[in-house]
Amino acid sequence: MIEELIAILNKSFSSFNVSVEKDGEEGFKVSFSSDLEEPFLLEANALKIVLDQAFKDVEFEVLSVAEKEPVFKIAVKSVLNVQKENLRDILSVVFPMAEIMVEDLTKEGRVFRISVNAEEFEGKSMIEQHRMVYDALGDTIKKVHAVTLNTLYKKVRILK
Repeated sequence: MIEELIAILNKSFSSFNVSVEKDGEEGFKVSFSSDLEEPFLLEANALKIVLDQAFKDVEFEVLSVAEKEPVFKIAVKSVLNVQKENLRDILSVVFPMAEIMVEDLTKEGRVFRISVNAEEFEGKSMIEQHRMVYDALGDTIKKVHAVTLNTLYKKVRILK
């Protein structure tokens, strides 16, 4: 997200030099500077408007950190919905050879049915398999209201 954030802020505030760094688990510190001799004013509200327009599925909180300098702390308050493609992409990185099916049951990114058939599950209990999936999804799963999870390892044999 940080690369996308930098690109959007550079485009939206092209007359400024923008610096973005990670600040905590779900936050960023954004600093603006200018080569102009004159002081400039940039309000948190302007930054929030740009972020809200660029990231329609993320709710941000923007706080001014420095009184005389345009330095802001941006916190991701919530992700309004999670796309099934996001979940599938994350899982396919951790389980590259797996059969993965993700279904958005509400079509709003809040309730999912996830099925994973992965070789990595061989010899693992169902609880261990589920823990592996939840660990792979990390903080993304916290943004989901409910998940129905099916895991298994079933070898597929090709008959000749």
